[in-house]
Amino acid sequence: MILKTNPDEKDAYALIVGIATYKDPKIPKLNYTTHDAKAIFDLLVDPDMAGFKNENVKIILDEEATSFNIKDAISNWLFKNAKEDSIVFIFFAGHGGVEEDRFGIEKDNLAKYLLPYDTDFDNIFASALSNSDFNRLLLSIKSKRLIVFMDSCYSGGVSEKKARDVKIVDDPYEKMAEGEGRLVIAASQPDQRSFEDENLGHGVFTHHLIEALSGAADSDNDGYVTAMEVYEYLSRTVPKTARQLAGGVQEPILRGDIKTDFTLTTNRERIEEIKHEDVMNKNLKRLSYWYHEEKLDPAECELAYKLLESSFEELSEDDKKVLKSLNDLLSDKISISTFRREVGIIKGIEEAPSRNQRIIELNSQAQKLFEEEKYTEVIAKWQEVLRLDFENRKAIMGIEETERILKELVEKKRKIDKLNTSAQQLYNEEKYSEAIDEWGKVLDLDLENQTAKEGIKKAEEKLEEKKQEINVGQVIKKNKLKSLSDWYHDGELDPPLYELAYRLIESSFEDLSGNDKKVLKSLNDLLSDKISISTFRRDVGFIEDLLSGNQRIIELSSQAQKLVEEKKYTEAIAKWQEVLRLDSENRKAIVGIEEAERILKELEEKKREVTVEQVKKYCPHCGHVNTRELKYCPQCGAKLF
Repeated sequence: MILKTNPDEKDAYALIVGIATYKDPKIPKLNYTTHDAKAIFDLLVDPDMAGFKNENVKIILDEEATSFNIKDAISNWLFKNAKEDSIVFIFFAGHGGVEEDRFGIEKDNLAKYLLPYDTDFDNIFASALSNSDFNRLLLSIKSKRLIVFMDSCYSGGVSEKKARDVKIVDDPYEKMAEGEGRLVIAASQPDQRSFEDENLGHGVFTHHLIEALSGAADSDNDGYVTAMEVYEYLSRTVPKTARQLAGGVQEPILRGDIKTDFTLTTNRERIEEIKHEDVMNKNLKRLSYWYHEEKLDPAECELAYKLLESSFEELSEDDKKVLKSLNDLLSDKISISTFRREVGIIKGIEEAPSRNQRIIELNSQAQKLFEEEKYTEVIAKWQEVLRLDFENRKAIMGIEETERILKELVEKKRKIDKLNTSAQQLYNEEKYSEAIDEWGKVLDLDLENQTAKEGIKKAEEKLEEKKQEINVGQVIKKNKLKSLSDWYHDGELDPPLYELAYRLIESSFEDLSGNDKKVLKSLNDLLSDKISISTFRRDVGFIEDLLSGNQRIIELSSQAQKLVEEKKYTEAIAKWQEVLRLDSENRKAIVGIEEAERILKELEEKKREVTVEQVKKYCPHCGHVNTRELKYCPQCGAKLF
């Protein structure tokens, strides 16, 4: 059952908590949580939306959001004020956290917390608000229309070091929603992150929550946004936005009494519009019935249609009097003959254009609007035609064609928006050529699309900048090689030294050894005239020593690899340690030692397990197999341990 009571018609209370900066600097700062909280506050107190009374909404931000203040707001303020039929709206935006469960209650051995402003990073247990405590606080609220929105996460939040890599499997939200008429909608699954985005200026979840409460979630367009409509909207939009903007997975979760749904916000203008439409449709249906039953002639029916569809302010004084009489007729206060007598229908017939002439005029106006691509106005004109002649083929076919075009335009806009988003993402990833291709597809659909034009322009500028950077680098490299060549031909560099310098310039810096990087630094000093050739030779040592050092590293690495293949891991580690004494940054030696030590550790653990198993199961005296851990062998009586 959906309760469509507006929040302002009965008691409604809201508690909003937003924490961006924490007292303990070890807890990471959040960017938009206080902004999220303020936006939710503004929406709730807006008289045209949720309509909560200002004094019934409590917002606590940053340093005000201490553990005591949060507990006091629930256990004191909400406990005393909220009744069974009150709507209670709770919103929390801040960090969640986990640590090892000290009581052995949680299935995944992780205790979950909400982190107030005054949380101590080094003692979450003593300072944060545990989920179990938060659940008890919620149970103190009497309301049977309570909803909690949690824009926080445990997986990406604060935790003890030993708990960071543990997958959260126990649902932290299920107990929060215990009780009749209670719902919890959380930003993400327990083991997922809750993302923020600079372009949105909000958390992804809260951004779409604000959209939902503002009317985007009103799927049946009845003017009422219910809790279940909000969740359905969030479950569609949040994962898509998180994937597009953050490249991550974020799926909202719903827990609680889903059989009970209730209104959170209303669109009063839409509600009044629906009421007006219902009355209008009922009146038009009655007029159509009277016309087909020949109780009203065409001129009378057309006059009635015109008066009902016109703005009251635009009517003449005589028309306003006729409209009053028409309303009396439609509310059964007078008969058709009385209506005819009161408005002087003869004069109305003389002044009103003929029915057929009016249909011709409306069709002509509709066709002109169609040519001007004013499709919404076109449909309105042809609907006027159908009210005069509900079988008019031109109007029926015109509406069908116009609606088809509108549908195509909507689909075209959706494709363009998707391509623009994809192109912008590629641009942000510095994939400029691919971004240009995507924006080119936009221009294939809409030649005048400004977003695509500007995007292509800035991507082409970036490509030109990269091209210039490459050209400058090539010129610098060419000049360096020319200097080396000149020194070589002038006899200032001997062949081995020249060959070494040439190789270093041509190589990628990441591929160089530690010694080579030091030589390259000295070479760059030489090429920039900071040192002389003789100083360069002194800095790097004699070329023969350098080359022999490299040869020794190659030999030692080869010997170490052979020892690994022979499973002589201790000797292999010794060889790689010799390599590191010659080159402290040698990646092959560092990785080799790490891998050999890992294998040795696994072998030692395996050996220990086998030994323990043998001690437990076999008697060393008689060989009897024991299935339990006993002090004495039941077969021979010998002591086992």
